[in-house]
Amino acid sequence: MYVLLFFACSFLGWCMEVACKLVQFGRFINRGFLLGPLCPIYGTGAVLMAYFLPLWTTQVESTFLLALVLCGTLEYITPRSASTSTGACARATCWRSG
Repeated sequence: MYVLLFFACSFLGWCMEVACKLVQFGRFINRGFLLGPLCPIYGTGAVLMAYFLPLWTTQVESTFLLALVLCGTLEYITPRSASTSTGACARATCWRSG
């Protein structure tokens, strides 16, 4: 189930980003960095939320806060790990600390 969720959300995230850039620039821009139509950060976020949210949340406020922490951490770690592993920013914004 998690594998299907990962690929479905990765594809839908890619579609969303491509559609936004199509509206913004009027032409097709491939927003993925893989060979196929996938943005794995969306799939990873969906799997993390599907796994952790039912385990630790009982109220709307705690669900919101846990989703905020999970997705925020994922968005913060992904460009840093990409720049560390490739030696470049990997088409992501490299934030400077301090």
